[in-house]
Amino acid sequence: MTSDNYQAPYQFYWRHKSDDLLAMFGTWKAQYPLMALHKSAREDIVAYASMFVDSFQTEYETDGRVVADRVLLAALHEDSVDLSALGALDDDMVAITRDRIELIAACLGHVSGVDVYAPEEFSSVLQRGDLPQADMVRLCHTLRMVAMGQDSDEYIDYIMPFLSIQGVYSQRNFLWKDAVIHRAMLDAVWSSFLRIDDEDKYLLLQYYLYRGIVSGLPITSIVRTQLTRSMDPIDLVYWYDFFIASIDKNVEEIPVKTDGNEYTPFHTLFSDFVGKVGDNLADGLPQQQYIRDMYNGQKGRDTHISWLQELFFVTTRLKRGTIIEQAAYEDPTPATKLRQELVQLISWQLDQEQWPHIASYYAQSHPQVSLGVFLSELRVGYDLTKEDAIHALSSFSQFLRNSNIIPADAEIILYNEQTGVFAWNTEFVYSI
Repeated sequence: MTSDNYQAPYQFYWRHKSDDLLAMFGTWKAQYPLMALHKSAREDIVAYASMFVDSFQTEYETDGRVVADRVLLAALHEDSVDLSALGALDDDMVAITRDRIELIAACLGHVSGVDVYAPEEFSSVLQRGDLPQADMVRLCHTLRMVAMGQDSDEYIDYIMPFLSIQGVYSQRNFLWKDAVIHRAMLDAVWSSFLRIDDEDKYLLLQYYLYRGIVSGLPITSIVRTQLTRSMDPIDLVYWYDFFIASIDKNVEEIPVKTDGNEYTPFHTLFSDFVGKVGDNLADGLPQQQYIRDMYNGQKGRDTHISWLQELFFVTTRLKRGTIIEQAAYEDPTPATKLRQELVQLISWQLDQEQWPHIASYYAQSHPQVSLGVFLSELRVGYDLTKEDAIHALSSFSQFLRNSNIIPADAEIILYNEQTGVFAWNTEFVYSI
C-alpha cells in the first residue's frame, strides 16, 4: 500500500493480535530516549508507541475496555506498512504512518491539547466527507470521551441517526481512516448502551451486533449487565423479550468467506443452524462444529470462528434464557440468593424447553423461592389481554399439573364468563 486509497472488505474487522506490535513498541522504547511529540514524524511515531506500551502494561488484560483497546491497536497491522522497517520507509509513508498512529492514539485517549467538539460542531463534522487530519483526530478524541461517559447523551443523539443510514450500516468497504472512525462510533454507542433509550438499543441490535463483536467490544458482558442491572424479575422478562425480538430482526450479513467475497444474512445462517441441531440449540459443541465446518480450510478462519461463536452464544443463550446463569454477584446474602433463584426461575419460564428445570427446582424438599412468590412475580409480567400470553400461561399451568407441582384440578389463570376475559386465579396463587 502506498496511499490512503487502499480499501478492503470489512476493513475494520482487524484479524491480527496486538501482542507482537506491543512487543516491537517495547523494543523501540528501550532503544530510544523519551521523545516529545511534534518534533519529527518518525519521533512522533516512537513517542506514541511508547505511550501505548505504558498504557497496556498498567491495565488488567481481562478488562473489557482494555481488550477492546487492544483490538483497535491491531488496526496498525492492517495498513500493509512494515513498522519494523520504520527507518527504511520513505518520507511520504512515514507521514501516512504518523497520521495513522496519531488517529489510533486519539481513539485510545492518548492525545493532549485537543479540544472535544461541542455537540453542535460534532453534528456538523459527522455530515462532512473528507476531513483533514486535525479534524479526524479531534473527532476520534471526542468519540473516546463519549465512550468513557463524558456528557454522552447529546452526542449519542447525533451518532445514532448517522448510524441508522442504510449506506452506513450496510457498507462493506472502508478506507482505513474511515474504518477507524466507524469503529470509534460503535465503541461510543455500545459503551453507552445502558443509558440510551430502547429505540437506539433496538437499532444497535438490529444493525451492529456482529460488528460490535468483531470490533472487540464486550457485547456479551453488555447484554448480561442490562439483564442483571436491577435484578427485578419483571425487568428480566421485559429485557429477555426485548433482546430476542431485536435480534430476530437483525439484518447484518455475515462473511462466510474470510476473503470477504461471500456473505449470508445472519437470520438465514441461524435458521440453517437451528434446522440442523434441533433441540441442541444452546449446546456449545454443535455450535462450534457448525461454524468450524463453514470456515474449514479458509485463511484467517480462527478469528472469524471466534466472532461468529460469540454471536451464536449470545443469540442461543438469550433464546434459552440461560445467558446470565454464570453471572457473578458480589454479595451472596440470603436476600441476594433469593433474588438470583427467582430470576433464574423466570428465565427458565420464558422458554418451554427449560421448564423441566422448574420441575426439578420444586422437587426439592425446601425450595427457597416458594411457588406462590414465583407465580406472583409472573403475574406482573404477563398481559392477559394478549392471546400469546394466555396460551403461554395455559400451557405452563398444564405443565405444573403434569409435574405434580400444583393439584390436578388447579389453574393459574381462569376465564371470567361475566367479563369475557382471562384473569389470574389470585385466590389460588396467594394460597400456595
